[in-house]
Amino acid sequence: KNKIIIHSTKCGWNDKKGWHPGLCASIEYYEKGLVEGINKNVKHACTKRRSTNHKVCEIILEAKSGNEATA
Repeated sequence: KNKIIIHSTKCGWNDKKGWHPGLCASIEYYEKGLVEGINKNVKHACTKRRSTNHKVCEIILEAKSGNEATA
């Protein structure tokens, strides 16, 4: 498949004043909009979050069905 999986083991936000796990969701929506704004044929999904006790944050970028993603 036409898929990229990104694992992040560190967070630039969690040590900042005022940070809370709900901010992860807002960052995810920002990233999703950014990715779809660059290429509407790419699906963005956050499947794991360190803020919900996963060891990594996992983002999957995948070509939408029937489309070939291009950079």
